[in-house]
Amino acid sequence: MICLQCIAVERRQLPFVRDFINAGQVLRSKDIVIISVKDQLGKIYQGEVGPFPGVHDEDLDKMDLDVLLGKEYNLSSPSTWNMSQDFFGQELPGGHSSLVSAWEQILYQIKYLGTSAIKGRVEVAGLLNLAGESSFERFKDLIAKGYRSIKVKVGREDFDLELGKIKNLLSSIDASTNVQFRIDGNQSMGEAEMQILSDLMGERIHFFEEPKIPFSSLESLSEKFPIALDESLWDRSFDNSLEPFYLVLKPMRVGLSSIFNYLQQGIETDRLVLSSCFESGLASQIYLDLALRFGLSAAHGLGPYDFLKPGRREIEIPFHNGDMILGGEL
Repeated sequence: MICLQCIAVERRQLPFVRDFINAGQVLRSKDIVIISVKDQLGKIYQGEVGPFPGVHDEDLDKMDLDVLLGKEYNLSSPSTWNMSQDFFGQELPGGHSSLVSAWEQILYQIKYLGTSAIKGRVEVAGLLNLAGESSFERFKDLIAKGYRSIKVKVGREDFDLELGKIKNLLSSIDASTNVQFRIDGNQSMGEAEMQILSDLMGERIHFFEEPKIPFSSLESLSEKFPIALDESLWDRSFDNSLEPFYLVLKPMRVGLSSIFNYLQQGIETDRLVLSSCFESGLASQIYLDLALRFGLSAAHGLGPYDFLKPGRREIEIPFHNGDMILGGEL
Protein backbone atom coordinates (compact mmCIF):
# COMPACT_ATOMS: atom_id res chain seq x y z
CA MET A 1 0.00 0.00 0.00
CA ILE A 2 1.27 3.43 -0.94
CA CYS A 3 0.04 6.51 0.88
CA LEU A 4 0.35 9.84 -0.90
CA GLN A 5 -0.35 13.20 0.70
CA CYS A 6 -0.82 16.35 -1.36
CA ILE A 7 1.51 19.02 0.06
CA ALA A 8 1.51 21.79 -2.57
CA VAL A 9 -0.54 23.14 -5.48
CA GLU A 10 1.45 25.82 -7.31
CA ARG A 11 0.48 27.81 -10.38
CA ARG A 12 3.20 28.64 -12.91
CA GLN A 13 3.40 30.43 -16.26
CA LEU A 14 5.40 29.10 -19.20
CA PRO A 15 6.29 32.04 -21.49
CA PHE A 16 6.78 31.32 -25.21
CA VAL A 17 9.79 32.47 -27.23
CA ARG A 18 7.50 33.22 -30.18
CA ASP A 19 3.79 33.75 -30.75
CA PHE A 20 1.61 30.73 -31.41
CA ILE A 21 -1.66 31.19 -33.27
CA ASN A 22 -4.37 28.89 -31.97
CA ALA A 23 -7.93 29.08 -33.32
CA GLY A 24 -7.35 32.68 -34.36
CA GLN A 25 -5.99 33.62 -30.95
CA VAL A 26 -2.36 34.66 -30.41
CA LEU A 27 -0.86 32.83 -27.43
CA ARG A 28 2.33 34.07 -25.78
CA SER A 29 2.37 31.80 -22.74
CA LYS A 30 0.67 28.87 -21.06
CA ASP A 31 -0.43 28.51 -17.46
CA ILE A 32 0.05 25.23 -15.62
CA VAL A 33 -0.33 23.92 -12.08
CA ILE A 34 2.27 21.71 -10.40
CA ILE A 35 0.87 19.24 -7.87
CA SER A 36 3.40 17.97 -5.32
CA VAL A 37 2.77 14.90 -3.18
CA LYS A 38 4.91 12.94 -0.77
CA ASP A 39 4.78 9.27 0.14
CA GLN A 40 5.03 7.73 3.59
CA LEU A 41 8.84 7.76 3.31
CA GLY A 42 8.92 11.46 2.55
CA LYS A 43 9.82 11.15 -1.13
CA ILE A 44 8.25 13.90 -3.26
CA TYR A 45 6.62 13.40 -6.64
CA GLN A 46 5.18 16.05 -8.96
CA GLY A 47 2.56 16.08 -11.69
CA GLU A 48 1.67 18.79 -14.20
CA VAL A 49 -1.87 19.98 -14.85
CA GLY A 50 -1.75 21.70 -18.22
CA PRO A 51 -5.00 22.11 -20.16
CA PHE A 52 -4.66 23.79 -23.55
CA PRO A 53 -7.28 25.86 -25.44
CA GLY A 54 -8.98 23.87 -28.19
CA VAL A 55 -7.85 20.57 -26.67
CA HIS A 56 -9.42 20.80 -23.22
CA ASP A 57 -12.77 22.20 -22.15
CA GLU A 58 -11.45 22.69 -18.62
CA ASP A 59 -9.98 25.92 -17.33
CA LEU A 60 -7.41 26.29 -14.55
CA ASP A 61 -9.29 29.32 -13.23
CA LYS A 62 -12.35 27.14 -12.66
CA MET A 63 -10.55 24.20 -11.04
CA ASP A 64 -10.70 24.09 -7.26
CA LEU A 65 -7.37 22.33 -6.91
CA ASP A 66 -6.84 23.52 -3.35
CA VAL A 67 -9.25 20.80 -2.23
CA LEU A 68 -6.41 18.36 -2.84
CA LEU A 69 -4.17 19.93 -0.19
CA GLY A 70 -3.56 17.86 2.92
CA LYS A 71 -5.58 14.91 1.72
CA GLU A 72 -4.20 11.41 1.74
CA TYR A 73 -4.60 9.04 -1.19
CA ASN A 74 -4.15 5.34 -0.51
CA LEU A 75 -3.47 3.09 -3.46
CA SER A 76 -2.29 -0.39 -4.13
CA SER A 77 1.06 -0.85 -5.81
CA PRO A 78 0.50 0.33 -9.42
CA SER A 79 1.27 -3.01 -11.05
CA THR A 80 -1.39 -2.46 -13.70
CA TRP A 81 -2.63 0.59 -15.55
CA ASN A 82 -6.31 0.36 -14.70
CA MET A 83 -6.30 4.05 -13.86
CA SER A 84 -9.85 5.17 -13.54
CA GLN A 85 -10.55 8.00 -11.11
CA ASP A 86 -11.45 5.57 -8.36
CA PHE A 87 -8.06 3.84 -8.73
CA PHE A 88 -7.01 6.06 -5.83
CA GLY A 89 -9.85 4.84 -3.66
CA GLN A 90 -11.71 8.11 -3.98
CA GLU A 91 -12.94 10.26 -6.82
CA LEU A 92 -10.73 13.11 -8.00
CA PRO A 93 -12.47 16.50 -8.05
CA GLY A 94 -14.05 17.66 -11.27
CA GLY A 95 -13.10 14.76 -13.51
CA HIS A 96 -10.73 17.01 -15.48
CA SER A 97 -8.59 15.05 -17.94
CA SER A 98 -5.49 17.20 -17.35
CA LEU A 99 -5.81 16.63 -13.59
CA VAL A 100 -6.11 12.88 -14.08
CA SER A 101 -3.06 13.10 -16.35
CA ALA A 102 -1.08 14.78 -13.57
CA TRP A 103 -1.93 11.96 -11.16
CA GLU A 104 -0.92 9.40 -13.78
CA GLN A 105 2.41 11.17 -14.18
CA ILE A 106 2.92 10.73 -10.45
CA LEU A 107 2.03 7.03 -10.66
CA TYR A 108 4.43 6.58 -13.56
CA GLN A 109 7.23 8.05 -11.49
CA ILE A 110 6.46 5.70 -8.60
CA LYS A 111 6.28 2.62 -10.81
CA TYR A 112 9.20 3.25 -13.18
CA LEU A 113 11.40 6.24 -12.39
CA GLY A 114 11.78 5.17 -8.79
CA THR A 115 13.26 1.81 -9.79
CA SER A 116 15.36 2.42 -12.90
CA ALA A 117 16.58 5.46 -14.79
CA ILE A 118 16.83 5.54 -18.56
CA LYS A 119 19.05 7.68 -20.72
CA GLY A 120 18.66 8.12 -24.45
CA ARG A 121 17.69 10.22 -27.43
CA VAL A 122 14.16 10.53 -28.72
CA GLU A 123 13.45 11.97 -32.15
CA VAL A 124 10.83 14.69 -32.04
CA ALA A 125 8.88 16.48 -34.74
CA GLY A 126 9.28 20.23 -35.00
CA LEU A 127 6.08 22.28 -35.07
CA LEU A 128 5.35 24.66 -37.94
CA ASN A 129 2.15 26.71 -38.11
CA LEU A 130 1.64 27.96 -41.68
CA ALA A 131 -0.60 30.79 -40.47
CA GLY A 132 1.42 33.97 -40.02
CA GLU A 133 4.20 35.68 -41.91
CA SER A 134 7.11 34.03 -40.10
CA SER A 135 6.45 30.43 -41.15
CA PHE A 136 9.28 30.43 -43.71
CA GLU A 137 11.83 31.70 -41.15
CA ARG A 138 10.56 29.15 -38.63
CA PHE A 139 10.99 26.39 -41.21
CA LYS A 140 14.58 27.43 -41.94
CA ASP A 141 15.28 27.43 -38.20
CA LEU A 142 13.91 23.88 -37.81
CA ILE A 143 16.03 22.62 -40.73
CA ALA A 144 19.12 24.34 -39.29
CA LYS A 145 18.50 22.64 -35.94
CA GLY A 146 18.49 19.24 -37.63
CA TYR A 147 14.83 18.27 -37.37
CA ARG A 148 14.11 15.28 -39.60
CA SER A 149 10.36 15.42 -39.07
CA ILE A 150 8.18 18.54 -39.14
CA LYS A 151 4.50 18.80 -38.31
CA VAL A 152 2.84 21.40 -40.55
CA LYS A 153 -0.47 22.76 -39.24
CA VAL A 154 -2.78 23.76 -42.09
CA GLY A 155 -6.44 24.67 -42.46
CA ARG A 156 -6.31 28.12 -40.91
CA GLU A 157 -6.00 29.95 -44.24
CA ASP A 158 -7.22 29.47 -47.79
CA PHE A 159 -5.84 26.21 -49.21
CA ASP A 160 -4.31 27.85 -52.29
CA LEU A 161 -2.44 30.28 -50.04
CA GLU A 162 -1.18 27.45 -47.86
CA LEU A 163 -0.23 25.42 -50.94
CA GLY A 164 1.89 28.34 -52.14
CA LYS A 165 3.63 28.50 -48.77
CA ILE A 166 4.37 24.76 -48.86
CA LYS A 167 5.83 25.08 -52.35
CA ASN A 168 8.02 27.88 -51.04
CA LEU A 169 9.24 25.68 -48.21
CA LEU A 170 10.05 22.81 -50.56
CA SER A 171 11.94 25.08 -52.94
CA SER A 172 14.27 26.11 -50.09
CA ILE A 173 15.62 22.58 -49.58
CA ASP A 174 17.31 20.18 -51.96
CA ALA A 175 16.71 16.49 -52.58
CA SER A 176 19.42 15.48 -50.10
CA THR A 177 17.74 17.22 -47.14
CA ASN A 178 16.58 14.51 -44.73
CA VAL A 179 13.15 15.71 -43.67
CA GLN A 180 9.59 14.37 -43.74
CA PHE A 181 6.35 16.23 -43.17
CA ARG A 182 3.25 15.49 -41.16
CA ILE A 183 0.35 17.47 -42.53
CA ASP A 184 -2.07 18.28 -39.72
CA GLY A 185 -5.38 19.11 -41.36
CA ASN A 186 -7.17 19.94 -38.09
CA GLN A 187 -10.29 18.32 -39.57
CA SER A 188 -10.29 20.77 -42.47
CA MET A 189 -8.63 18.88 -45.33
CA GLY A 190 -10.53 16.73 -47.81
CA GLU A 191 -9.39 14.01 -50.16
CA ALA A 192 -8.84 16.44 -53.06
CA GLU A 193 -6.41 18.55 -51.01
CA MET A 194 -4.65 15.42 -49.79
CA GLN A 195 -4.17 14.26 -53.38
CA ILE A 196 -2.68 17.63 -54.44
CA LEU A 197 -0.20 17.59 -51.56
CA SER A 198 0.64 13.93 -52.13
CA ASP A 199 1.42 14.63 -55.79
CA LEU A 200 3.56 17.60 -54.79
CA MET A 201 5.45 16.14 -51.83
CA GLY A 202 5.57 12.41 -52.59
CA GLU A 203 7.54 10.35 -50.08
CA ARG A 204 8.31 13.42 -47.99
CA ILE A 205 4.84 13.02 -46.48
CA HIS A 206 4.91 10.84 -43.38
CA PHE A 207 1.17 11.06 -42.83
CA PHE A 208 -1.93 13.25 -43.00
CA GLU A 209 -3.36 13.93 -39.54
CA GLU A 210 -7.09 14.37 -38.88
CA PRO A 211 -8.39 15.04 -42.41
CA LYS A 212 -12.00 16.12 -42.81
CA ILE A 213 -13.25 12.68 -43.77
CA PRO A 214 -16.02 10.66 -42.07
CA PHE A 215 -14.49 7.97 -39.91
CA SER A 216 -16.40 5.29 -41.82
CA SER A 217 -14.52 6.31 -44.99
CA LEU A 218 -11.06 6.65 -43.47
CA GLU A 219 -10.16 2.95 -43.54
CA SER A 220 -10.55 2.68 -47.31
CA LEU A 221 -8.79 6.03 -47.77
CA SER A 222 -5.84 4.74 -45.72
CA GLU A 223 -5.06 2.36 -48.58
CA LYS A 224 -4.29 5.44 -50.66
CA PHE A 225 -2.73 7.82 -48.11
CA PRO A 226 -0.98 7.34 -44.76
CA ILE A 227 -3.41 8.72 -42.16
CA ALA A 228 -3.04 9.59 -38.49
CA LEU A 229 -5.85 10.09 -36.00
CA ASP A 230 -5.74 12.55 -33.11
CA GLU A 231 -8.89 14.35 -31.96
CA SER A 232 -11.13 11.47 -33.03
CA LEU A 233 -9.34 9.25 -30.49
CA TRP A 234 -10.22 11.33 -27.46
CA ASP A 235 -13.36 9.40 -26.61
CA ARG A 236 -12.65 6.19 -28.46
CA SER A 237 -11.49 2.77 -27.32
CA PHE A 238 -9.05 0.71 -29.36
CA ASP A 239 -10.54 -1.75 -31.81
CA ASN A 240 -9.49 -3.39 -35.05
CA SER A 241 -10.74 -0.43 -37.11
CA LEU A 242 -7.77 1.60 -35.83
CA GLU A 243 -5.11 -0.80 -37.10
CA PRO A 244 -4.43 0.93 -40.47
CA PHE A 245 -3.71 4.30 -38.84
CA TYR A 246 -1.02 6.14 -36.99
CA LEU A 247 -2.31 7.20 -33.58
CA VAL A 248 -1.33 10.64 -32.29
CA LEU A 249 -2.05 10.68 -28.57
CA LYS A 250 -1.87 13.63 -26.20
CA PRO A 251 -1.10 12.26 -22.71
CA MET A 252 -2.39 15.51 -21.21
CA ARG A 253 -5.75 14.82 -22.88
CA VAL A 254 -6.18 11.03 -22.99
CA GLY A 255 -3.86 10.08 -20.12
CA LEU A 256 -0.94 7.70 -19.87
CA SER A 257 -3.33 4.85 -19.08
CA SER A 258 -4.93 5.13 -22.54
CA ILE A 259 -1.51 4.81 -24.13
CA PHE A 260 -0.85 1.64 -22.16
CA ASN A 261 -4.23 0.31 -23.21
CA TYR A 262 -3.35 0.83 -26.89
CA LEU A 263 -0.01 -0.93 -26.37
CA GLN A 264 -1.70 -3.84 -24.62
CA GLN A 265 -4.12 -4.16 -27.54
CA GLY A 266 -1.19 -4.59 -29.91
CA ILE A 267 -0.81 -1.26 -31.72
CA GLU A 268 2.53 -1.23 -33.55
CA THR A 269 5.01 0.85 -31.57
CA ASP A 270 6.19 2.78 -34.64
CA ARG A 271 2.60 3.95 -35.24
CA LEU A 272 2.00 5.41 -31.79
CA VAL A 273 3.01 9.06 -31.59
CA LEU A 274 3.06 11.04 -28.34
CA SER A 275 1.89 14.62 -28.82
CA SER A 276 2.40 17.69 -26.66
CA CYS A 277 0.03 20.32 -25.29
CA PHE A 278 3.02 22.62 -24.68
CA GLU A 279 4.01 20.77 -21.51
CA SER A 280 6.98 21.81 -19.42
CA GLY A 281 10.04 19.64 -18.93
CA LEU A 282 8.35 18.04 -15.92
CA ALA A 283 5.76 16.16 -17.98
CA SER A 284 7.95 15.97 -21.10
CA GLN A 285 10.64 13.93 -19.33
CA ILE A 286 8.00 11.34 -18.44
CA TYR A 287 6.87 11.13 -22.07
CA LEU A 288 10.49 10.67 -23.17
CA ASP A 289 11.01 7.90 -20.63
CA LEU A 290 7.81 6.21 -21.85
CA ALA A 291 9.01 6.36 -25.48
CA LEU A 292 12.42 4.90 -24.62
CA ARG A 293 11.23 2.32 -22.09
CA PHE A 294 8.54 0.87 -24.36
CA GLY A 295 10.24 1.26 -27.74
CA LEU A 296 7.95 3.89 -29.26
CA SER A 297 10.19 4.54 -32.23
CA ALA A 298 8.27 7.20 -34.18
CA ALA A 299 9.31 10.84 -34.08
CA HIS A 300 7.11 12.24 -31.32
CA GLY A 301 5.15 15.47 -31.38
CA LEU A 302 7.03 17.03 -28.48
CA GLY A 303 8.46 19.90 -30.52
CA PRO A 304 6.26 22.51 -28.74
CA TYR A 305 8.70 22.25 -25.81
CA ASP A 306 10.98 24.31 -28.06
CA PHE A 307 8.39 27.13 -27.90
CA LEU A 308 8.96 27.53 -24.15
CA LYS A 309 11.44 30.11 -22.91
CA PRO A 310 14.69 28.53 -21.66
CA GLY A 311 15.04 28.85 -17.92
CA ARG A 312 11.24 28.84 -17.47
CA ARG A 313 10.55 25.26 -18.54
CA GLU A 314 10.62 23.70 -15.02
CA ILE A 315 13.18 21.12 -16.20
CA GLU A 316 15.65 21.80 -19.01
CA ILE A 317 15.92 18.97 -21.56
CA PRO A 318 18.75 19.23 -24.11
CA PHE A 319 18.06 19.24 -27.86
CA HIS A 320 20.46 18.04 -30.54
CA ASN A 321 19.79 17.46 -34.23
CA GLY A 322 16.04 17.13 -33.77
CA ASP A 323 16.33 14.84 -30.75
CA MET A 324 15.43 15.47 -27.14
CA ILE A 325 17.98 13.92 -24.80
CA LEU A 326 16.85 12.31 -21.57
CA GLY A 327 19.37 12.02 -18.78
CA GLY A 328 21.79 14.68 -20.03
CA GLU A 329 24.10 14.93 -23.02
CA LEU A 330 24.80 11.68 -24.90
